[in-house]
Amino acid sequence: MVDARRYRDKEWLEGEVRAGKSPEQIAIRCGVTTQTIERWIKKHSITPYTDEEWLAEQLSNYIPVSVIAEWCCVTEQTITNWIRRYDLEHPGVAPPEVLRSYLEQRLAVFDEEYKIPKSWQIEELRRRYHAPVSHIVEAVDANRRYVYQVLTGHTEWGRSEPVSAAIREQILSRDNYRCVRCSSFENVDLQVHHIIPGESTETNLATLCFDCHLEAHGGNYAGSTIYDPHEEFWGEWIETK
Repeated sequence: MVDARRYRDKEWLEGEVRAGKSPEQIAIRCGVTTQTIERWIKKHSITPYTDEEWLAEQLSNYIPVSVIAEWCCVTEQTITNWIRRYDLEHPGVAPPEVLRSYLEQRLAVFDEEYKIPKSWQIEELRRRYHAPVSHIVEAVDANRRYVYQVLTGHTEWGRSEPVSAAIREQILSRDNYRCVRCSSFENVDLQVHHIIPGESTETNLATLCFDCHLEAHGGNYAGSTIYDPHEEFWGEWIETK
């Protein structure tokens, strides 16, 4: 339902912001642009972050500083300054159980017969918590590959985060400078492979020689991997060589 021009009512708009609604969400509800809502938030001088109790509640709920800043149309530094003023601390990244609890609360308002797509749940957790893929995977009980696809909008697998020189050296050292599949190490081109295309994290990277790396992608680096998920890589696929 469109609440046209409700944003001009300071009490109503402040209630939406305090409830954790982003300018974009409020704009959709009101049928206006995000810029219009941002302008009225500033015009009404809506600053819930100056309320110590409200700010402490957001932090205790693991809401990132960047998200609070987005809600209030201010910079992250502004929020950080108020956190320091009240001597508050942020608990860090929201654990999977917090993400699950939030989803349960959100989904409870829908009719049981109405099935909420997992894609919406994934996007909502990233939007609200900036949650890492690994936490979202556990919270929504979805395949890591699917979660990454939803968040990136990729329909084809083959795009991954870059691997820095430091991380590459860390992975090569961990794997004793050998291909984890064929154990070759002399006169071979060792490469760092994304087990599941996506994040360049230690648990998602492994050392492969050129031939095994190409085979992992079905003979085409631009293609998807031929196994799924992690358990198949470290188990059946590695052991079949």
